[in-house]
Amino acid sequence: SNVLNHTLYTNIMNKLKSSAFKNTEPFCNIRLQGIYFADNHYYNLEYLDDPESNEYFGGNSLFSLDDFYERGGGDCEDWALVFTAQYNYLKNMCAESDYEIRINSFISEGTSDVQIAYDETWIYLDSSETSWTDYVYAYPLCGFHSGDEYGHCWVAFTKEEITSSQDISRIISDSMIVEPQGGDFVSTYEDAFEQGLKFYIIILPDDMGYKQDLDNSSSWKTYQDYSENIQKSKLNLNKIYESFKS
Repeated sequence: SNVLNHTLYTNIMNKLKSSAFKNTEPFCNIRLQGIYFADNHYYNLEYLDDPESNEYFGGNSLFSLDDFYERGGGDCEDWALVFTAQYNYLKNMCAESDYEIRINSFISEGTSDVQIAYDETWIYLDSSETSWTDYVYAYPLCGFHSGDEYGHCWVAFTKEEITSSQDISRIISDSMIVEPQGGDFVSTYEDAFEQGLKFYIIILPDDMGYKQDLDNSSSWKTYQDYSENIQKSKLNLNKIYESFKS
């Protein structure tokens, strides 16, 4: 997803560019905390629970970008989706330059002050800067700690693009986990898993990956896999039917 697909939000895109984008040789810089700052500070977008009963939305729903902006926010999966779309918009801008993409984030409770946005002088106290250049593909990723009643959604930054369910486990096992409601670096995927965090949903551009078994060795499946299996079953049933006819 990409906010370029939503022309109603030209003003938001302009704020994203001023707060979170700086194309300065040798890097095309994307400041993750600037993405959240633009949404929250300039447009008052905030965390909102899903409506428990709504004839249009139903219960727990994944809102579209239009719905998110119209409501003034959303819950964690909505924030992860919108954050990813906004990041992809900035990433596409970087693709127009010859500079290497550098992702700038921060770690809470560090040793230095970190500027929130390029166009503002506000800072996060007791935080330290962190950045990377090789993890540039972003995917909303949801999970929970064992024993928790509720889960949460983050954004995973990977080195490679995920193109099929067979890619998911290998690629996200080497990823950087970021909190979209702030833009701060949380941990690596490996460290998060070692701390008891179980991931079970990943949102892809045209699909959704899921785990039926939360064991780390279990495989990821997508709805495309499910659809292909149905088609195979239909073909097999047709063959059986034709064999009985003959």
